[in-house]
Amino acid sequence: MKQSRLLYGGRIRPEPFKRDFIRFRSLTPERPLQYLSMDIKYVHVHGTGRNALLLTVIDIYSRKVLIHMLRNSIKKGDVLVMLSLMLMEYRAEGMTLRNDNGSQFIAGAVRQYLKDKRILQEFSRCHA
Repeated sequence: MKQSRLLYGGRIRPEPFKRDFIRFRSLTPERPLQYLSMDIKYVHVHGTGRNALLLTVIDIYSRKVLIHMLRNSIKKGDVLVMLSLMLMEYRAEGMTLRNDNGSQFIAGAVRQYLKDKRILQEFSRCHA
């Protein structure tokens, strides 16, 4: 392939996308479901010697956990399923979802889903 010049010659990179980063570290929401926070935490499972992953969406106004998922691994499909289930119960109107820059959250399918539902997605700043 190299002799026939069929190789690209460079690394193929996905097209960059614009991320809306968090402008204010602390918020003072005026109503429930205005700002949500989504994050994944490690939870040690006693007796197994392993960690599980806990994906949680919390309402910043009320500090209520709206939905959570505990799995051995969490991928973009799991995030999409959980968001779909959450939106069956809660209205997305005027909602902003904050999350970090994890691969599950920056996946194109997740960003597009939130855009289709008119939910603004904000990313935390990357620390150098």
